Amino acid sequence: MSSKVRTTGTRDLARLNYDQKRAVLTTAMQRAVQGGDYDAVRYVAESIVALEAVETAQNELTGRLTHLAQKYLILVPSAAEVRRESSAPSKSTSSTKRVTLHDDGNVTYWSVYNQIRTRSSAVPDRELAAMNESTRERVKAHLAKHSGGES
Repeated sequence: MSSKVRTTGTRDLARLNYDQKRAVLTTAMQRAVQGGDYDAVRYVAESIVALEAVETAQNELTGRLTHLAQKYLILVPSAAEVRRESSAPSKSTSSTKRVTLHDDGNVTYWSVYNQIRTRSSAVPDRELAAMNESTRERVKAHLAKHSGGES
């Protein structure tokens, strides 16, 4: 069995997903360290930081687009969403992501920009702006009550 080195064209690299790009950078880093090429190590490290920045920006953009689509477009839910909603126990909560107000003054909310549930004692203005008006007012009142001041 012969071992062939497979070369990749630049067009192929442009189609890689995030995990594949991380794998390329990890392999490049290992080979640069093994070869003692410290300029290449620095270059790969800078590339890893740049990839993380792009991924963060991409997640934020996805969150913004999701928020805008939910607010201004009529979206047809996917079959998976319909199944999930129909199989979920009936609750009196809205179909939007739920906000939880905690006794310790924290708020757990869905971050439309980072696409994760977040628990914090301070909610950024852009996250507040993404909430509906009644939820935003509840959160502001809760935070003001626990911070000792008015917001």
